[in-house]
Amino acid sequence: MTTTESVQIETSAKVLVRSSAIQAQRLLMRWSREPLILIQSIIFPAFLLLVFDLVLGRTLTASAGQDSIYGQTALVALCGAMFGALSTGLALIEERDSGILSRFWALPVHRASGIGARLIAEVCRVFAGTVVLTLVGMALGLRFEHGALGFVGFILVPALFTIGFAVLVLAIAARGTGRAVLDSISIVCLLLLFFNSGFAPTNHYPGWLQPVVSAQPMSPAISTMRGLADGGAIAAPMLQTLAWTFALVGVFGWFAVRGYRRAAAE
Repeated sequence: MTTTESVQIETSAKVLVRSSAIQAQRLLMRWSREPLILIQSIIFPAFLLLVFDLVLGRTLTASAGQDSIYGQTALVALCGAMFGALSTGLALIEERDSGILSRFWALPVHRASGIGARLIAEVCRVFAGTVVLTLVGMALGLRFEHGALGFVGFILVPALFTIGFAVLVLAIAARGTGRAVLDSISIVCLLLLFFNSGFAPTNHYPGWLQPVVSAQPMSPAISTMRGLADGGAIAAPMLQTLAWTFALVGVFGWFAVRGYRRAAAE
């Protein structure tokens, strides 16, 4: 086989899929052996939902006029997706500093498989965590007016949401100053946690804050999940969620791939 033929094979779509799947399996196996990641992905979100329901559930239900468990379950699922993606970004920085990325770069794998693998692994992690969280929510009163289809859509929305956010995080993590920027993004995520449509309807916020709450990426995703569960509107918030996802991937995807290449080649 000539060098040109070898390069063509290594850059084919088939190799991309296979290499991404293998590396994603590596990440998932490593995560399954780390108790901290299991706690962060599954146990802590479930605990957080229980605390929200016990401490704030009745108050939020009375003030909003609707059962708060619908918004809270969606909110906690999306928060788990965001903070999990931040952890993935920090792990990328550690692998870059330790030289693991450079070792993988020397292997006959597709150059974009590193990013693809992390996105696949992150989606699987969020999906598993959302399933467990949804079951806990159902024990607390969460119901699905659309039946099984509503349940499936409900657990898929956070997985969709995490794709766009994870691409943003990976684009930042691949940069030399990534750790400091990720620390700043974690603060922004904490602010988004308290200013969204999960705690209360948008019209319950001050007038000047309502456009910010309705426009931030968590709110349409929460509204989509709530609609899938309680039978409310789905189409409009789902389109907004898709728009946010495609926009983040479209803007930061190229930077993520280029940054990963640069970090691995160092």
